Amino acid sequence: MRRCLRCGGLRLRLILLRHLRGSAFGVFNLVTGVAMLAASVIAGALWDRIGPQGTFLAGAAFTALALAALPFARGAIRPHGVGPPG
Repeated sequence: MRRCLRCGGLRLRLILLRHLRGSAFGVFNLVTGVAMLAASVIAGALWDRIGPQGTFLAGAAFTALALAALPFARGAIRPHGVGPPG
């Protein structure tokens, strides 16, 4: 597998077979869109049932969870140009 020299991650379009690239990006965007739709529905339900405080408290809880998980992602996240070549 080839690595992207700029970002250090695997490049999806270089890994996939040429005739499946469009399908792979389509599935990726479909999954992303469904996740955004689900997040909007959940946020709307929280807003209706609990009020704006519930929505913002849920956002704060997810942010705290992401911050708590950040040290465990240390090896997976590197700034551009930093890390081993290849």
